[in-house]
Amino acid sequence: MKAKDVIKGIEEGFDDNEQIADAVEWVEDAANRLAEFEQDNHMQAIKIEKLQAELAALKAAQEWQPIESAPKDGTRILTIDADFDPHEGADVARYTGAFGGAWLDNSKHIPKTIYPTHWMPLPTPPENAKARGDL
Repeated sequence: MKAKDVIKGIEEGFDDNEQIADAVEWVEDAANRLAEFEQDNHMQAIKIEKLQAELAALKAAQEWQPIESAPKDGTRILTIDADFDPHEGADVARYTGAFGGAWLDNSKHIPKTIYPTHWMPLPTPPENAKARGDL
């Protein structure tokens, strides 16, 4: 039975009980399909919300943060002094408790104290760089 047959039967009246039974079955089927569709829609909305949250977290991880929020456990991070030209002064640095607490640029043979204003995590190195010993 099709939707137009059900509508026609309602408007004009059904000829017999079999038509009524078919119409009821069709309506119940339609209600079940609608419920499944709504459930699928709900699950898709949850997935979209989760992906949006993951994207926001990834974007936040790639934004410059105030140096006050940087890890102070020796983790190497990318730092910059925003008071200077944005393309100069970027350093890979780590915090040390020595010298009364200082940020050290470890990219040179002799670490030097730097005064960053902002930081962000270092990107994950490529897998093959680890295998070759580049890092």
